[in-house]
Amino acid sequence: MIESAITTAIAAGKVPVGITADYLMENRDASSIGGMLAVAVLALLIVCARLYARLSISSFGLDDSLIIFTAVIYVTFIGLGIQLLKMDSGRHIEYIQYVMSNEVANKTQVYDFVAHLIYTTALYVCRISGLVFYKRLCDRHNTLLLCVRAAFVFMTVAYIPQMFLIIFHCLPVTGLWPYGWQPELDKFKCMPWGVVYITNSSISLVSDLVVFAIPAALVSMFRASLMMKLKLSLVLFPGVIVIVISCVRLYLVLEGLVAIDISWPYGPMLAIESAEISATMIALSVPALKPLFGSLFAKFTNSYESKSKGNGNSVALSGRLGHSHKRLKDGGAIGSLNAYQQAASETTIRGGKGNQQTGSDDDLLMGSGPNRDKSVRVTTTVKHDTSYKR
Repeated sequence: MIESAITTAIAAGKVPVGITADYLMENRDASSIGGMLAVAVLALLIVCARLYARLSISSFGLDDSLIIFTAVIYVTFIGLGIQLLKMDSGRHIEYIQYVMSNEVANKTQVYDFVAHLIYTTALYVCRISGLVFYKRLCDRHNTLLLCVRAAFVFMTVAYIPQMFLIIFHCLPVTGLWPYGWQPELDKFKCMPWGVVYITNSSISLVSDLVVFAIPAALVSMFRASLMMKLKLSLVLFPGVIVIVISCVRLYLVLEGLVAIDISWPYGPMLAIESAEISATMIALSVPALKPLFGSLFAKFTNSYESKSKGNGNSVALSGRLGHSHKRLKDGGAIGSLNAYQQAASETTIRGGKGNQQTGSDDDLLMGSGPNRDKSVRVTTTVKHDTSYKR
């Protein structure tokens, strides 16, 4: 059914001949909103699982607080994005020019202005939470620690011009970004939207490359077998998806820049921006799920550990228990640990074919450098250890 606003505009002669009502009715709102909600729900579920895992081992940190803040502002961005599409911002440009009222057009521009301030901030805070996590992992590696600090400086320096480009896109400062046919155009001196979006998208892509290059360095320095490195890469490398999404967003910006129908890609671009934040949250939360899955894996390893003494296998338990220091003489002692200790510990079966680890995400990597923290490490090692060197 044709909307009354379209029939009214056509009847009033506002719509040029050749532009049909069916064409003006076209939109991609349903798919865009569905995509935004799907990735948002997935991200929030992963974040909730992450927080549960961290709280279950009493290891809640600054990175977790930052990811919560990211989730809050991300939900705000989703709300604004849906509202923008409900206000027909994703329609053909002819609809916006000939059917949409000037008042509504101005309101959508202000909402878009606020939404992209939130979008940029959400990505920045989320990336910083990742750097805080990586700093904890790199605490024993001075070179990597320096890289993390340098990445923080870069992220902050990159975030400032991104925000300034959005805030000062017009002078005097306004939330409006007038189209060429709007009367407000003469009141402001504005930069081309393509310059702002391409610059910010490029900076965002470089920032993603910087953030997710750190896990690559971590894995390369991890002294372990190739198979162990590959398994660790699966945990630390979901950031590749984020980089791909950033590239897609840059492509959509470029497409909108050269297209005559500049508003048509707007809905998919909002969905991609939502996916970018979502994927970043997920990529930086997956490693923190290690305690949650470690406690699940423990019940499968305990039955094997009870036989390890008789088979001559080696059992090693290392973790940041923070309150005790004792030698475990056999694998059966591991089964006596309570749920908290099992989740906060790292259990490794060495010798033979079995090799299973469970533990805190803080212990994803065990560097060769000195231990700088004050936590207590409990370790039991028996002969015939052919696994990687800790």
